[in-house]
Amino acid sequence: MDRGKLTISNVRGTARGEESIDRIDIELDDEKSGVRILSIQVNKKEFAEALFGTALIKCQFKVGGVDFIGKVHEVKHEVINITGKGGSFMKKEDVRRAVKKFEKNGWKARLDDAVNHHNLVKARPG
Repeated sequence: MDRGKLTISNVRGTARGEESIDRIDIELDDEKSGVRILSIQVNKKEFAEALFGTALIKCQFKVGGVDFIGKVHEVKHEVINITGKGGSFMKKEDVRRAVKKFEKNGWKARLDDAVNHHNLVKARPG
């Protein structure tokens, strides 16, 4: 069985132009990868009914990161040179092609990270 971190939060307040918020947020993160696997939002009355086993309740939920459960999140930096403009002016297709050869043994490039202000993808003249 995988290990995770469960957070149950009492959310209160008022968002701009919306009704007051009074709900329970439940979040489950995979401990190894740090990925949020499940987010649930439910009102307090229904949460109490579910907690004490008195009702099946409806809730809003979001599932994500399932492909990363149990994997270790590691960061790897590579110097990658491509022809053309650098930084945020690069075309996504050019960046994708440039980083493709480094995506081995489970490594996946984060394209947005490659072109941000502290990028490691550099343009080469000509």
